[in-house]
Order: sequence, then C-alpha cells, then structure tokens
Amino acid sequence: MNHNKTLHVIAVAEDYFDDFVLSKCTIAWQSAARVVGYCLGYCGQYVSDGFFTRRLQHLVTTGKLQAKGNTEKLRDFSIKLPGRRG
Repeated sequence: MNHNKTLHVIAVAEDYFDDFVLSKCTIAWQSAARVVGYCLGYCGQYVSDGFFTRRLQHLVTTGKLQAKGNTEKLRDFSIKLPGRRG
C-alpha cells in the first residue's frame, strides 16, 4: 500500500487504514458500501473502494467486525462493530 503525503508516495503497511476504517463503523448494522463511501470521502488519500472493501473483509475475518450477507460483494453485506446492539 502506498500513502501519499504532501506529493510524496511512501510505503505503509496494508493495515495502515484499519483504525480509520473501524472509526467509521458503529454497533448498529450499516451497509458496507456506506462505510466504504465514508472512508473514500474522509480519507484524503487516493485509495480505491476495492482496497477498503478488502480491509472490511479482513476485519470481519479477524473478528474486529461482524457481517451479515455475502461478503464477496460490497453491496451485498452489512457490518457492525461487535457489541450488543443489532
């Protein structure tokens, strides 16, 4: 993953944006596409929707997020932070 800072591209770890992605999630179910849209709108970097989708899928796999629906397609699943609500 490359990160653009003041017109310089620097290499960063693949999980660089994970905390940012998690900050856009809630304990209520919401569309994964909505979360990716928030990330694209607020990230301030040139990052693709596919990248954020893969990070959501990874966060689900590692238990940091819960999902319902088909996680293979962005528009087919919802996500939430683990917790009571929903």
